[in-house]
Amino acid sequence: MIFSKVLVPMFLFACFAISAQDLSSDQSKKLEKKVEWLKTLAASSQIVEAVKSENAKPNPDYVKMDNSTWSSLTVLDAKVKYFSSNPVAEFLKSKKDDSVSEMFLNAKNGNKMAFLSKPTYFTHIGKSKHDEPMKNKVWTGKVEMDESTGSLNIQVAVPVLDEKSKEAIGVLTVGFAVSKL
Repeated sequence: MIFSKVLVPMFLFACFAISAQDLSSDQSKKLEKKVEWLKTLAASSQIVEAVKSENAKPNPDYVKMDNSTWSSLTVLDAKVKYFSSNPVAEFLKSKKDDSVSEMFLNAKNGNKMAFLSKPTYFTHIGKSKHDEPMKNKVWTGKVEMDESTGSLNIQVAVPVLDEKSKEAIGVLTVGFAVSKL
């Protein structure tokens, strides 16, 4: 009885509060600065060259990876560890600050190239967080509880641009911890 009268309404209220939460003015300003930082990071030669290389010759071990297979892999699986320990992942780790709760790099085909920790999905192709940056736009998600990190986050995805053509060749996505903005 206590469960249905007290805990269920509290749970529903907590879910509503999380989904309805907006950033404060101060947090919005800090996020704007983070977006500029993210664009600069996406334009770094290490990121651009790695994405060009992956687009030219996709890693054959991951070409057929899909989200269903990905979700069955543990963080200890060698196929997962590869993405958090390759040179691009090490570069991303060196750029992370306390506000970054997650970070991942996707090739043009939507497949992961590197990340800090295993994200929920292997590919985001067909989702706004991949498709909008591939149109040279910045994508900003809603404030929400992130499945892979367990914290209240806001994700931002920016295009990785070819330095000559200025066309999108990949996507760099970062989840920022709202509490750290």
